[in-house]
Amino acid sequence: MSSDDETVVNDADESVSNNGSARQVTEDGILHVYEVGEVIVLGFAGKDVPSNFNVAHYREAIAELAKINNAGKIVFDLTGVRIVPSGILGLWASLNKQGIEIEAYNPSQDIREVLEITKLDQLITIKEVDI
Repeated sequence: MSSDDETVVNDADESVSNNGSARQVTEDGILHVYEVGEVIVLGFAGKDVPSNFNVAHYREAIAELAKINNAGKIVFDLTGVRIVPSGILGLWASLNKQGIEIEAYNPSQDIREVLEITKLDQLITIKEVDI
């Protein structure tokens, strides 16, 4: 995941194209697209997601990104992220219902506990990986 391939997704009005070649920086810079293709890798640049994170803006953009790239899997790199707002959990469940496999890389112990309590750990594959 090199920073040269990094794209930032802001909302559904700003689309991201295919083949990992898209470059786009949006005003809030919260959600980063590290890789696109059959597998999409998204992350938060090692920062906690603000509680006012507006998932509605991202849900449509991520779904469109998956459709454009015919992606069957979306990986969320949670390296360095201690907590995520509940809207992210809903986003993951929603994407899973759309038939998109969700993986969470390097979630914190707090995130793991929330996934366990909410039973989302049964829908989301959790992996520890070197980034």
